[in-house]
Amino acid sequence: MAGKDRMIKLHDCKLNGGLYGQHGAAVEFCFESEDGMLIVDNGEYSSQVNYCPVCGYKAKKQIGD
Repeated sequence: MAGKDRMIKLHDCKLNGGLYGQHGAAVEFCFESEDGMLIVDNGEYSSQVNYCPVCGYKAKKQIGD
């Protein structure tokens, strides 16, 4: 398959609700990059993580691999 017919299923979670600090949420999204890393993001900062904080999904590429 090629082009838009080829669909790659990557992890993508969004935190809904919860307690936000004075300066907003530290983590709003957790998504998987094409190379298997999980990234948490709040629209300003991002970090690689080993597990999704929403659902516990384990990254295919762990920190330090």
